[in-house]
Amino acid sequence: MLSLCGAPTILRPGGITREMLEAIIGPVLVAKAVLAPLAEGEKAASPGMKYKHYAPTAQVLIAGGSPRQAAEQICTAYDLAELAGKSCMIFATEQTQTFYRQRKYAIIGDRKNPGTLCASLFAALRQYGETADILYCEALPEKEMGLAYMNRLLRAAGFQWLEEKP
Repeated sequence: MLSLCGAPTILRPGGITREMLEAIIGPVLVAKAVLAPLAEGEKAASPGMKYKHYAPTAQVLIAGGSPRQAAEQICTAYDLAELAGKSCMIFATEQTQTFYRQRKYAIIGDRKNPGTLCASLFAALRQYGETADILYCEALPEKEMGLAYMNRLLRAAGFQWLEEKP
């Protein structure tokens, strides 16, 4: 969703990326609420900006940094949660699946093609979100289709990161 009230501003990213828009109309802003929760009392400029969306019953936690750093965070948290009796699932990519051997994971797409992750995120949240206690997810760079993926993932996770956002 793009607002043209003032400077062009993306309110909800999707298949037409910021980079595609900028190639046609010049600079495009991204609303702060795309990647961060609204401040107390702040009015949502678009549906889907205010509340947690597509959130499963399971807790969703995001790991940032490089793919290896994210995997290390996830593996450490996963192992501790399992020791505490929690049921865990990792949403991995084609490129990171080898980091998660001996743990439960589902490949939800390809880091090189974030559109594949966008296409399968909600189905994976529905499939595993009612049976696992915790879902661990890897962050992507917030550019091109990665922006849309991170917008959806952050909302499903209620903006919860395993470690402070990098």
